[in-house]
Amino acid sequence: MRLVIALVLVAGCWRGGSDTTPDPLSNDESGSGAPVRERGASCDEVSANVRVLIDGSTQDDLKPRAAQIAMVVERRCREDGWSMELRRCIAGAKQLNDTDGCEKLATEEQSKKLDDDIKLEENAN
Repeated sequence: MRLVIALVLVAGCWRGGSDTTPDPLSNDESGSGAPVRERGASCDEVSANVRVLIDGSTQDDLKPRAAQIAMVVERRCREDGWSMELRRCIAGAKQLNDTDGCEKLATEEQSKKLDDDIKLEENAN
């Protein structure tokens, strides 16, 4: 179960989408800079990436629960008001093994609520 919690607290940086401004350090073909999200990833984007990470992982025991875990992540993100930095970290993860960088960005209460909800989901199945 710690792996799932660590998944939610991964390192990364989300770029793209709406609410963006040009990144002057980026070198795209147009020369205008790539867009950088000012407010971080949405909770929808966070949960979508969680599902992709679980589906693409070698953790076969998690794969059947990927949709349910992603729904829990989205609900906790919305209800607990996850920070821009936390949302960026999760949405920016490239693989499930990238699970060590962001637990410091979640509050103790946020981590506990997520852990509790994932355990409830697991016990319901």
